[in-house]
Amino acid sequence: MTILGSDSVKKEAATELALLVCAIVEACPSTDPANPVAAVTDSNGPYKVPDDTGFPRRYSTFTLSVVGKAFS
Repeated sequence: MTILGSDSVKKEAATELALLVCAIVEACPSTDPANPVAAVTDSNGPYKVPDDTGFPRRYSTFTLSVVGKAFS
């Protein structure tokens, strides 16, 4: 996931948004049959990443364990 700010976004806001998205992803696993995400097995970030535009950029990665359905 990459969060890219704009000239109207402060660097702190980009970091806060990246942290919020990370929290949402990490909270998404459930046993609900309609939800294919069984677990978040790894997460990294958010990290500050240089951007040529000078806008704030934050980067995170996630590894998800998902449940599939039989395809017939």
